[in-house]
Amino acid sequence: MTSSSVTFVHTIKLSRTYHIETLTVARSYQDFVQSDWAIKNNFRSLKLNKEMLEKLLKGEIKNLEELKKLRDNLISKNYNEYQSTLNYTAFYTTIYNKEIEDDYAFIDSIFVNQ
Repeated sequence: MTSSSVTFVHTIKLSRTYHIETLTVARSYQDFVQSDWAIKNNFRSLKLNKEMLEKLLKGEIKNLEELKKLRDNLISKNYNEYQSTLNYTAFYTTIYNKEIEDDYAFIDSIFVNQ
């Protein structure tokens, strides 16, 4: 499976105690995504603007491919404006599901950039 076909699963999972502890000692979300735990668990970050975040939370975006299409559309309209509106960062990891033979992206948390 390519990363562009990864499906988003909207879920809240609070069982990652170590993740919470790691984030608590991290100085910033950049520190967290570069932490040993985040790297070991294949976490990635993705910057979002308000439009992208709203569509994601409403379930209008179902996978990474749709999110990338929206991003590319926003960039093609006005790159500088797009860059200046990236006020959110989502942390996600992808997990392969053997039963359906496909990857799922789990968004673990979303931060407001300062």
